[in-house]
This record gives sequence, structure tokens and C-alpha cells, in this order.
Amino acid sequence: MTTVRRTLTHAEQERMRQQTRRREEVREDTLKTLGKEKLLEATMMSADRVEDKRFIRRMQQEHKEREMEESIVKAERDRIIKQTQLEQEERMARELERIKLDKMRDEKMRQQIRETRY
Repeated sequence: MTTVRRTLTHAEQERMRQQTRRREEVREDTLKTLGKEKLLEATMMSADRVEDKRFIRRMQQEHKEREMEESIVKAERDRIIKQTQLEQEERMARELERIKLDKMRDEKMRQQIRETRY
């Protein structure tokens, strides 16, 4: 078997170099494009994370404000209940004192009636 070894002409060699150079340029352009896309994607993800964090902070702030408002309302309601109970206790104490005085007057009148009978 004989092998045919063909030598390339200068024009063929130049064409092969140009093809190789074009393929390398296409490969480099593709890598640059991929790099830019990755950078853009990373930037967008970062922006999404920032927006998510802002949203979470806003929700936490609103929750904190609601809790504070509920706490204020509860404190006011507790104060009103305590004041109402105190007023009711004072009315009951006055009523008990009145009943006690009435009993004492009745007892005193009975005592006087018993004393005047004899």
C-alpha cells in the first residue's frame, strides 16, 4: 500500500488558517455572549433578591406596626375594664355600707322599742 502524501498549496493552507481563525472568533464571540448572559442573569437574580428583601422588610414592618396597634388597643381595653370594675366595686361597697347602716338603724329602733315596752 502506498500512501499518497499530498502537499497543500499556499492558497489551501491560507484558506485553512482563515477557517480556523473564523472558528476561533466564533468560539470567542460565543464565550463572550455566554459571559454577558451569565452576568446579566446574575445581576437580575441579585436585583430579585434585593426586591425580595425589601418586600420581606416591608412585611415585617407592617406586622410590627399591627402588633403595636393591637397592643395599644388591648391596653386601652384593659384600662377601661379595670376602671369599670373599680367603679362597680365602689358602688357595691357603698351599697353594702348603706345596707349595714340600714340594719344598724333597724336594730337600734328595735332596741329602743324593746326598751320603751318594758
